Amino acid sequence: MNVRIESKYDFEGTFDNITNFLNSKGFTIFCVVDHGKNAKDAGLDFINSKLIIFGNAKGGTILMKKNAELGIELPLKILIIEQNKRCYVIYKDYAQISKEYNLDNKDIIDQISGLFQNLKGSLEMP
Repeated sequence: MNVRIESKYDFEGTFDNITNFLNSKGFTIFCVVDHGKNAKDAGLDFINSKLIIFGNAKGGTILMKKNAELGIELPLKILIIEQNKRCYVIYKDYAQISKEYNLDNKDIIDQISGLFQNLKGSLEMP
């Protein structure tokens, strides 16, 4: 299940705030997929859209040791899109994912959920 919030910042401001937030928390940003740029490079029109792929190998590995299939969900991802001059942030509900994969690592799942809650609080419209 995805969580979708409206950001109080514009597209680039949202991207900058998220990457600064993740860096300040010690996460590694493995990759940024710029869907909008890729579409433009292919001669197609598309909205502003970036996927941030990030994580922490220690936490992710502990979870995947419990269920290797969780590798399809990891590293963590945040999608930023701009539609109708509004910016949205979309991410997975990892509490729900932990149920789907029968994970019992409550501490790590709580940390991931807390990370997204803190991010949500810093971006969400009042």
